[in-house]
Amino acid sequence: MYYFQFGLYFFSFLLTESVINDRAVDIVGVDYVNLIYAIGLFCTAFGYYLFSFIYQRTKKEFVISMCVATTIAALFTAFIFNPVVYLISAYVCLISFGYLGSYAHYQISLYNNKPHFTFNIGTVMALAIILQFLIQLFKGNQIIFVISISVSAFLFAVMKKREERDTDLKTSDTTLITGHQKVILFSRNMIVCIMMVAIMSMILGIEDSIMVYKNAAGELALFSGIRLFYAFGLFVAGAIAEIKDRIFLPLSTVCAVMLSTVVITFLSGDSLSYNLSMGFMYFYSGFYVIYLTLIFVDMASRMRNGRLIAGVGRIVRSITTAVIVILISVLGNSLNYTICNVVNCILSIFIIGLFAVSEMLKSKADNEIDYNCHEIKEINNQERYEEFCNYYHFTEKEKESFVLLISTEDTVQKIADDMGISRRVLQRHISSMYEKTETQTRVGLLMAYAKYLEG
Repeated sequence: MYYFQFGLYFFSFLLTESVINDRAVDIVGVDYVNLIYAIGLFCTAFGYYLFSFIYQRTKKEFVISMCVATTIAALFTAFIFNPVVYLISAYVCLISFGYLGSYAHYQISLYNNKPHFTFNIGTVMALAIILQFLIQLFKGNQIIFVISISVSAFLFAVMKKREERDTDLKTSDTTLITGHQKVILFSRNMIVCIMMVAIMSMILGIEDSIMVYKNAAGELALFSGIRLFYAFGLFVAGAIAEIKDRIFLPLSTVCAVMLSTVVITFLSGDSLSYNLSMGFMYFYSGFYVIYLTLIFVDMASRMRNGRLIAGVGRIVRSITTAVIVILISVLGNSLNYTICNVVNCILSIFIIGLFAVSEMLKSKADNEIDYNCHEIKEINNQERYEEFCNYYHFTEKEKESFVLLISTEDTVQKIADDMGISRRVLQRHISSMYEKTETQTRVGLLMAYAKYLEG
């Protein structure tokens, strides 16, 4: 189910951007398309941050209100011609949709180590691109846009309730980062990954700004068949990430960057060469999007502030691309395409160095994490369980349930059978423990316990 939710979010997000840009041409003119696109990217980034900032204070009613706001804003964006109303509704839509997007990234981080996780994520994202391509062919994007936003809003409105019920996650699959030195190592690696995403966003941002303007001016079909290379790149990257716990994803992404940069630099002139270079750029974009999604989802599943970290890739991508789009728009005709290619080549080379640093830091962090896991297992004795349960005033049955939830990988049904009670009764004990510890999932309960152990 969570794959479908994420795929629907990705599809709706793509359609949202395209409809807003298309409407901008009709309402404010071609010259302002890139400016509206850039401000929209900032709004999306703000929406992603907003989720992490207010999530703890969020009630289900607020999530529903955000979904309603998204749907209403989508309606105004698609069918209202007044420029002021259009801009306000478009940016409200992007902010609220950024919030829902961050929710989607955090949700999949809870399932990070499920079998075939990366392959499934890559596949649903590729299908989203294909579906968008088909909709653009039949020119029904505005109506489908509103429908998809409405369905997405409804789906995310019920996600919070579903997340609160979900207690079957395997806690042993989620390694929590504890200890000062471990956090420093992991944070340094995250900073390097942020820099890599930022540089890759710069490379794509240059091409992106040019393509958005040309599409608005009618000089380029942005959603032609060449865009299917994007879907192919997403699918291939998702499949590669499946191999040996994503060990080849960063390297393959770097290689895709280099290949795309070389092709774009040396293939220019006739229409065939330009289409081929666009195809390689879209193919690389697939690797880039899978990388910025999975690398931070993986980090989010290991660290306590996962709600922010899960969407960091999108935040960095949106802000960096927005800055580049504005810069390209300001430079305008004074911009030399050859200089852009040289800059892209330099940035691509710089990515190789960052990749080497990232792998070194990741290796150190993983070694520390392995040691930390051993430490946590040594500490997990009956005495510490008793202290934690007493601290939160658990009942005797809640204490028994807590020990089995934390120390085993068993499902809720299996734990209920071992305790000789019904699943419904066990769910009541679990809900009570969530309320007392101010958590919402089995993973959250483990995090609360790990935090208690740190003192």
